[in-house]
Amino acid sequence: MLVRTALAAITVIWIATATAAQSLGNFVVVNGTRVVEVLATGGSSVLATWAGGEIGLAACPTADNRGVAILAHTLRNQQYNYHLIELRGGVLSTLGTASRPAGIVARIPSGSIVLDQRGDYLATTGIGLLRFDALTGNATTVATAAREAMCEHWNTGGWLTYSVGSVYTRPRQGRETLVASTTGPTVIAGGDLFPDPVTGDAYLAYGALSRVDVARGTITPVGRTLGATRCGLVDTATGDLVVGTTSALLRVNSQGAVVSTMATLIFGAAGVAHVGSHHLPGAGAALPGTTYGLLVSFPGESGRPYLLAASFGFRPGIPTGVGPIPLVPDALFVLSQRASTVFNGFAGFLNANGEAGASIAIPPVPALRGLLTYVAAIVHDGNGTIRQVSAPRTLVIE
Repeated sequence: MLVRTALAAITVIWIATATAAQSLGNFVVVNGTRVVEVLATGGSSVLATWAGGEIGLAACPTADNRGVAILAHTLRNQQYNYHLIELRGGVLSTLGTASRPAGIVARIPSGSIVLDQRGDYLATTGIGLLRFDALTGNATTVATAAREAMCEHWNTGGWLTYSVGSVYTRPRQGRETLVASTTGPTVIAGGDLFPDPVTGDAYLAYGALSRVDVARGTITPVGRTLGATRCGLVDTATGDLVVGTTSALLRVNSQGAVVSTMATLIFGAAGVAHVGSHHLPGAGAALPGTTYGLLVSFPGESGRPYLLAASFGFRPGIPTGVGPIPLVPDALFVLSQRASTVFNGFAGFLNANGEAGASIAIPPVPALRGLLTYVAAIVHDGNGTIRQVSAPRTLVIE
């Protein structure tokens, strides 16, 4: 299997029975001790409730794009505990836990969770940067420095991280480098970085909503009237930002103006995930001489034809009626349409679950290490009309 499709021997933890399963296209918000579904058209309902003192910190789609992964925190038995929890069909289940003795973390618990190109979860926590294996839930420490937030940096294939007023770039190999610092709040619980598809850098939701410009080394507010922002993402279907504050989930345009209030939340939004939005999960290390797996996942598009392509860039993209395809028509783009022995499964039909498998046979050339490429997918109706476009899947040869 290219990615995990089922989990064995999972223990259900500390929950009340869910009221309903999360629905495709809606948003799942971690909201204090509750998990809330917010409809894309507005309105909300409680999906599940923790009963043991857990605090939900962040959320993202699962590694198979069929559920939502949640990072939660507890303080028990003199231990700081960070839990990787999955929400599937309205049921919360624990997958893994990392713990450290209490007393070593002075800041308010906060964190974020993202999917790595290997198909694992990376989580920023008060006890360091953790990697959770998506199959076993085993946690390993990537770095010991505590960070409040992180996101993929599309321009470099590495990450951006945030801590105590400062944003850093973190390459896949090497040390973090300071990008810029902000005078915003440094004690607010929660906070988030999320990719900006226009610039390839990121938005920072931490107090004011801000735009991070890595090349200029700046953090610039774009929404001064949103209140205390805590999390966010870009809705690729509309291009709007979906931003969580200490009291609501808002739909916001790229200039920071509120388009609508999607839901009022008593405990605010610590983290938000768009259900079914991770269209190209990867699996395994992208090493020279190996085959790198991709899952093409467009839930709700069963039986539709799809196409993949690769390129060395993603901006400005190829215009379509449903938004730009985040690739450029370069030599790699052409090669990915022709070299079927290297780019396997780059065209076909989705199965009943809206899924298909694809892979890239990476040539056994050590000089390829560090090469940054992008892969994107579309679903079409077979008559020339594109129905959906994925975000770029950054792929760095390791």
